[in-house]
Amino acid sequence: MFQALRIAVNGEMQEAQTAIEKAFERLKVGGRISIITFHSIEDRLVKQSFAELCKGCECPKDFPVCVCGKKPRAKLVFRKPIEASEQELSDNARSRSAKLRAIEKIL
Repeated sequence: MFQALRIAVNGEMQEAQTAIEKAFERLKVGGRISIITFHSIEDRLVKQSFAELCKGCECPKDFPVCVCGKKPRAKLVFRKPIEASEQELSDNARSRSAKLRAIEKIL
């Protein structure tokens, strides 16, 4: 409960979203952003932010040709998040919740 209250009061999710957007804008083509999350709420935000940057055409599926012209601005470095190995978990139990996600700027 305290964690949820702290996140809401401090606006941590909005700050994280803003940080991702600003960091991406500063990247050169070929540059990468990697983020390690430790909580499912954080991971969902990063996953959705990265998915939006990797999303292309937004035209309805029944359109025969793209008219929006939207191109993906990034690509996923790996499809699924990297999680701690069994060895890491045995050495460091706290790493259980850690997930690493990364994208590469293409436009």
